[in-house]
Amino acid sequence: MSAWHYSALIRAAGIALAEHLGFAIAYVLASARVVVINTGYSAAILLQRWLSVVVGVVLTAIYGVLFTFLEAEDLALLGGTMLLVVALTVTMYFTRGIHRADEGRVCTDEQRAP
Repeated sequence: MSAWHYSALIRAAGIALAEHLGFAIAYVLASARVVVINTGYSAAILLQRWLSVVVGVVLTAIYGVLFTFLEAEDLALLGGTMLLVVALTVTMYFTRGIHRADEGRVCTDEQRAP
């Protein structure tokens, strides 16, 4: 089964759950299913187990924030925009030492030009 088919199956199961259980419970169950599957897969392929725990924590946090935005309809655009700015800032911070001209090598502060 391809990733696309699996994703469609999970969405269909989430919609079916939402019809009978309500949105909040269906969202929590669907999110938990995705977090457990991806954390388990990460544990199988990553050499260090603590990285799979990090994956699970990050996914749980992301799904929690998304649920909050979905529930707060009036502030969803503002909150989503702020979240994207924070995500971009964090990404830029952690990738600041990677330069394409150096073929992916990380530069230290001493190697940077003034």
